[in-house]
Amino acid sequence: MGKIDLIDAHVHLYDEENLSSLRWMDKSLPISCEHTATKYRVQNWNQGSSLFNFKGVIYIESDVKTDLSSGLEGFTPAVRELKFVMEQSIKEKGLILAVVPWAPVPLGPQILELYIDKLFEDINPQKISLVKGFRFLLQDKPDGIMVSKKFIESIKWMAKNNFVFELGIDFHRRGDGQYREVGVLFESVKNATFVIDHFGKPNLAVDGFSGNFNGWKRSMKNIHEIAIKNNNAVYLKLSGLISELDKHAENISYEEIVQRATPYFEYALQTFGPSRVIWGSDWPVCKLNGGETAFPLWRNLTMDILNSLEASDDDKQRVFSVNAMNAYNIHAS
Repeated sequence: MGKIDLIDAHVHLYDEENLSSLRWMDKSLPISCEHTATKYRVQNWNQGSSLFNFKGVIYIESDVKTDLSSGLEGFTPAVRELKFVMEQSIKEKGLILAVVPWAPVPLGPQILELYIDKLFEDINPQKISLVKGFRFLLQDKPDGIMVSKKFIESIKWMAKNNFVFELGIDFHRRGDGQYREVGVLFESVKNATFVIDHFGKPNLAVDGFSGNFNGWKRSMKNIHEIAIKNNNAVYLKLSGLISELDKHAENISYEEIVQRATPYFEYALQTFGPSRVIWGSDWPVCKLNGGETAFPLWRNLTMDILNSLEASDDDKQRVFSVNAMNAYNIHAS
């Protein structure tokens, strides 16, 4: 087997000035310091493996403090975020392959278009093509938002304009209620592309593991079947499981993490297929529960699980790079 191309499909970046704009950030967190593109490259690509050829990253919006009730002024933090990311793409040329900014999806396509005009206003036209989709983080939002008329119309607009919708939901903390709403969304939109973040956030706690896994599995099966029925391309991102452990990764053996994670990988590959799963690190958030070596831990763990499941070399290439290129319409360099 030759080297495998690696695209990290889930990365967040911010500097000291942006820390206060992050909705989830707390000064007590060990990642409450700048995490720039240069820091990502130095910290992660220097922990390289002879198995991989690093190609670049996909930037996912970092949940900045936007306000849907304040018009375009309420979107200013997201506009600043994109400007910062584009500056990062210049400082580390070739590192950022695609960008998924925040968008006011619940407000409907008319506001969405006004926002995008504002978003791109001060961006170099040559850099705009890096924007491949949008995310409005749903994991902590009230029930009903994603099945509202304006939300659905916004997703239809994205599909029409060849943008991906990044779907952040949380089975661990919200149960199957959000998954049922995802089913309604998938029934309401056709020919769209969705990427579900972090395996849909299952619960990897030892206590109740079997029940948690089976519940997640039923919900995943349901939304996948609805997606297929409505000709929606749905990708599942193999990321974020470290954050769903009930202990810090340093306090759990590598073998136990593999044991807990393997059923989720196996079901993801069986249900979505090897052409619809995408690897991502969730850096630097992965460091909260995984420590400073969370990136190589997750990369190596993924490879070990794929080997244990007897994935072909072609399937490994799909998981680590090809599927990301297809989902986000990234052209080979």
